[in-house]
Amino acid sequence: MIKKNIFFKIVFVLVLVSAVGCASRKTLAERSQDYYNKAYSYYEQGNYQKAVTFCRRSISCQRDFSDTYFLLGRIYWKTEDYNRSIVYMRKAHKYDPDNLKIWISLGNVYKQKQEFEEAISCYQQVVKLDPSIAESYASIGECYYKMNQYFEAVQYFEKSNDMGFDNPDGLYMLAMSYLELNDREAALAECNTLREANPELADELLEFIKYKTFD
Repeated sequence: MIKKNIFFKIVFVLVLVSAVGCASRKTLAERSQDYYNKAYSYYEQGNYQKAVTFCRRSISCQRDFSDTYFLLGRIYWKTEDYNRSIVYMRKAHKYDPDNLKIWISLGNVYKQKQEFEEAISCYQQVVKLDPSIAESYASIGECYYKMNQYFEAVQYFEKSNDMGFDNPDGLYMLAMSYLELNDREAALAECNTLREANPELADELLEFIKYKTFD
């Protein structure tokens, strides 16, 4: 009986050692993915410090894993460390140059920093990769509007509207661009469209139109 118990204990230990050995034989890429998954979980919980820690562990296992760099970029964007966000998003782009999410997010960070020419360049890459994303045209229009380049702003806002993306902020900026171009009728038309989506914003816009002096 004693020998039988000893035998089963030995078998149990061997199975346990084998299981541990199998777990330890994970590839670096698999470990990197595991750390990334933990980092993303902490990111969603708003625990950015822990998320950064696991991102760095992920990178230590696989230095060309673009998802981890992109997640770091998003974390620093959330914490308004825009310069560092750009650094990591650029690294993500290096390893995944055709990723639309990276280009869009990078454009958003540049826009947040009011570096509009850089933002436009990113959004234009999105348009190049996928011309069907209407929001990208609106984002370019917004950048041109904030650079006081109203003719270009109108072109891109109209393009996004034609594709079905006519959000209130875009309609407002489009109407204001028409006002700056002394096209009162077009501004009024956009004001009427805006009223359906946001009456208060339309009333504010109408006040601008009423008191705008046209050349």
